[in-house]
Amino acid sequence: MAQIVHALADHYGWSMEHIINLPRDVAMAHLQECILSDRRTKEWTYSLSEVAWQYDKGAGVSRYRPLPDLPWETGIHAQAREEDEIPEHVRDKYWPKGVIIDLQDPHLGERNEEHEG
Repeated sequence: MAQIVHALADHYGWSMEHIINLPRDVAMAHLQECILSDRRTKEWTYSLSEVAWQYDKGAGVSRYRPLPDLPWETGIHAQAREEDEIPEHVRDKYWPKGVIIDLQDPHLGERNEEHEG
C-alpha cells in the first residue's frame, strides 16, 4: 500500500487522503501509468549507457540489449490465440446466403433504379 501511495503522490502530487479514497481500479490504472512512465525514463537513460550495448567482435558492431520485459508483458505473444476453425454445420446454419446488399452504399438506390427501368 505504501508503494502505491508513494508512486501516485510522487507522479501526481496527490495527498495520501486523496489516494486512499480513490476507487481501487482507478488507483491501479494510475499506478500502471506511473510504472510505464518510469519505465520509459529508465529505458531512455539505459539506452544512453555503455551497459546497454554489447560489442559483437565477429560483426564489428555494437548491439543494443533491451531491458527485460515488465511482468505483464512476458508471455503475451506466446498466449496469442489462434483463430479456431469454424465447423461446417455452423457455417451452413449461420453464414449469409443469397444476394448480400450493403445498405451503407450511397449509390445503391441509383443502381437498383437502372436495373428496374
